[in-house]
Amino acid sequence: MEHNKTQSLQHQLVRLKRRFVVLQVAWLLTAAFSVAVFAGLSSGSATADQKTDVLRVRGLIIVDEKGRERILLGAPVPKTTGRKRQDDATGMLVLGEDGADRVAVGYTPDPQILGKVVKRISPSAGINFMDKNGNERGGFGVLEDGRVNLGLDYSTREAVSLFADDKGYAGLLIGGNNQGGNERAGIVVNNKSGRVVLKLADTKSNERLMIDVVGDSAPKLILLDPEKNTMVDLIEKLKP
Repeated sequence: MEHNKTQSLQHQLVRLKRRFVVLQVAWLLTAAFSVAVFAGLSSGSATADQKTDVLRVRGLIIVDEKGRERILLGAPVPKTTGRKRQDDATGMLVLGEDGADRVAVGYTPDPQILGKVVKRISPSAGINFMDKNGNERGGFGVLEDGRVNLGLDYSTREAVSLFADDKGYAGLLIGGNNQGGNERAGIVVNNKSGRVVLKLADTKSNERLMIDVVGDSAPKLILLDPEKNTMVDLIEKLKP
């Protein structure tokens, strides 16, 4: 009986020793991991603000279930082979499955049109949307030249543009998608002169019909005379 009790106590002691060893190993692994994280944070690759619990990083890459890089965040966004374009952008880029830019938020990159990147008229901060090939098709931006623009694009050029600028102009312009592209309709307000113009144009951007109002003056209804190629104020002409 005493022999059985002794063996049972010995077995329990062995099990306790094993558990203690496991706990020691787990503690060592936890300590090592904590040291590695602290070293990583201290190395400059990422830092934690102890006062505000803010994580500071230069960039972040989010991948999908297949390991493809789909969201890039950074200042500028990280360079990666998963993105077709390699130019800079500050903010967030959402990529398609093939690496084409689909959405840009922040200081947005220059637009791509028919596969070619062209210089934007002025650097812009806002949000842009691209088609499956990465060509810009619309967006909202505040440009450094003082303009604010909300636009929708054809695949080759601007289609609809709602704008306002620091020079005193605001308006809506609608373009055609003919060969070469042309402005077909629009309304523009000139806040300096007090003038507002509504116009309709032909496929060559020649104004065929205009309503023109300046300040408190009487409106003008201006038509293009196709034969003489001159503009005629219809209201003035119909006066007795």
